[in-house]
Amino acid sequence: MMTFEFEYQGHNITFTNSFSGREQVLVDGEPVSNKLNWGRKSTHAINIEQEELLIAVEVESLATYDVTVWLTHEDEVIASQSRSLGA
Repeated sequence: MMTFEFEYQGHNITFTNSFSGREQVLVDGEPVSNKLNWGRKSTHAINIEQEELLIAVEVESLATYDVTVWLTHEDEVIASQSRSLGA
């Protein structure tokens, strides 16, 4: 399982994905989006303080399981993180 954490207007946003394809988004520890995804890309729309944010996820390499997650608001990237399980 991979975990990505972001902060937006004092709120903690956590995105997790697992090898089983399960993706989940938590805001301040509460689940707000949960889905099963077998593709290389996915998105999760969430609302914080009446603002719609988008979490975009891309598995860039299946061989090394390179994953990048972007947090965006109104098409502007607020933050991004990348992780890799490969060597």
